[in-house]
Amino acid sequence: MEKIANRVLVSFDDICPYQCKHCYTLDIQRENGNRSMNDIISSIENQTFDIVYISQRRENFVNPDMGIELCERIFERYHCNIFLITRNVFESKHIVRLKKLKAQMSSIGKKLFVGVSVFATQSYSKSENPNLVPSPYARIKFLSLLGEEGVDTITIIRPIFPQKIVPIEELYEIVDLCKELKTCIVASGLAVNEHILWRLGIDSADLKYIDDVHYLEGAMEGEFKFVDVSKELSLLKEYCEMRGILFFEHTIQAINFWATCGR
Repeated sequence: MEKIANRVLVSFDDICPYQCKHCYTLDIQRENGNRSMNDIISSIENQTFDIVYISQRRENFVNPDMGIELCERIFERYHCNIFLITRNVFESKHIVRLKKLKAQMSSIGKKLFVGVSVFATQSYSKSENPNLVPSPYARIKFLSLLGEEGVDTITIIRPIFPQKIVPIEELYEIVDLCKELKTCIVASGLAVNEHILWRLGIDSADLKYIDDVHYLEGAMEGEFKFVDVSKELSLLKEYCEMRGILFFEHTIQAINFWATCGR
């Protein structure tokens, strides 16, 4: 399979009901209302891409049936690689649909990738609503089920918080839980603005920032500062190497690993 380089992102438009405090999408202006699924699919017809990310403006799999239908129809229209990202877990009937889609894609040399996001094991309620979002352990179990069915998965540890907010040991626990799974890990830092800091209850003066961050380039809308979590990322990378699990700082890198060296 050829290397994947160019991506395009598609997403439903309405405000995400998960309302994660760290999420920049809560601040996106939505003046045009919600597009139909046909309009969303047609919106990328004049763009050049190797892969479609089902991600950007909200959690697209709050209703897995709708999210998977979007994947199915995008493949039907463009015959392209697809990467879906979720914080949800799917029922067995949804996994069956993903397996069927995967088989259809494989028949013409295209691939389906599933990324599941989790950023902490014990501290996740600092940003996520535990009454709405499945627990980190449920998400990791979902990764395991997908891997057992032959789906290429990526564990996304994102966002990485400073260690004084989310202890690094919680990230190590995620790695340990993923060690026996058919997955790899992608991790990246925390992007903030004044609204995100307010929602998280963090004082900007308590943080350090870095420039020239590219891991969310093309995905974010608005002006943001990037929290310096270089130490935490370095420690996490070292721990992944020690535990024998592949670590990447961008999803494209992980996708190309699966595309060229995976199943």
